[in-house]
Amino acid sequence: TKPKNLEDVATTCYWKDENIELYALTYKDEENKKKTVFVATMKGENDLWKIAGTANNYSSKAKQLEEGLSSTVLALNSNIIGKDKVGAKTTYQILLPTNSKIMLNWQAGTSRNSRTAYTIKLYSKETLQKAIFDYELSTMPERQISNPVFITAGVYFLEVETKTNDSPTYNVKIEAVPIEFMEIEENGSFSTATQIEPNAAYNASLIDKKDEDCFAFNIPYSGKVSVNVSAESINSGKTRYIVEIYDKETRQMLTATEMAGNDSSIQTTNLYLGKGSYIAKVSSGNYYSGDAYRLLVNYSKMDNIEREPNDSQETTTMISINKEIQGSFGTSGDIDYYKFT
Repeated sequence: TKPKNLEDVATTCYWKDENIELYALTYKDEENKKKTVFVATMKGENDLWKIAGTANNYSSKAKQLEEGLSSTVLALNSNIIGKDKVGAKTTYQILLPTNSKIMLNWQAGTSRNSRTAYTIKLYSKETLQKAIFDYELSTMPERQISNPVFITAGVYFLEVETKTNDSPTYNVKIEAVPIEFMEIEENGSFSTATQIEPNAAYNASLIDKKDEDCFAFNIPYSGKVSVNVSAESINSGKTRYIVEIYDKETRQMLTATEMAGNDSSIQTTNLYLGKGSYIAKVSSGNYYSGDAYRLLVNYSKMDNIEREPNDSQETTTMISINKEIQGSFGTSGDIDYYKFT
């Protein structure tokens, strides 16, 4: 639909490199309804830019212009059907205009068989040596859905490899949902932690059992801090997530909490921290779950508190006499030191 006023069109660039730029165009139509169109532009001959693809709110009706692209463009939320000989690899290019939750939805064959018919791998343009996910497609009539993965705006490649001579036709769809607050993979270490803001919920998932999600946050003043993790409950009493909080500078663990599969949410012990930088880490327990979860750092400014870590005379918390101090034990064996005059 046409914008009501061309001067009211707002354009935001979500991602760019030398040859491709991804934009979101927001405007109000003639009925004063807000509209968003995602546009991918790429540099062509003589450095002239042209539209390489558009999508109306991640619609399967996306218009994809493949001229000049190195591989076929796969429209988001739209099925792609294919079949090839054994050993053949087909690569699809995905233009993702904004941070999103990605899920792979597929079906191969009309009868159940345990053999692997295809492998599907997703790569980002920046990390072609390591796949974001790697799935094996068995032949079965039911549609299969992958665990969610949260990835940033950019250019991605989906590689489909045929594993057997009699592999059936496959039907694959990339489901993409725009997400504002989310983890940014890879974030498995303190140095690559996703930077987040306290008191805002972030979406994330563990790609595999070895995956660890680290979130870095800063608190501008001393205060009370806890971390809440929530997810849809599953039928298991085993440990699903391990949630830990660390001092980013000293790397000292301040507290740890476990969440069972049949729990829908858990919250760590309240910690009383000084101004500084900290890490919240989520890892898998003895029951792996790749489902999406939400992480929230609760923070409120407070005075007259202990300031972890204060486990030694060198890191003691200075306090005033005749004032009540709030503190807590974050772990078994925690010791709190206070100094007063």
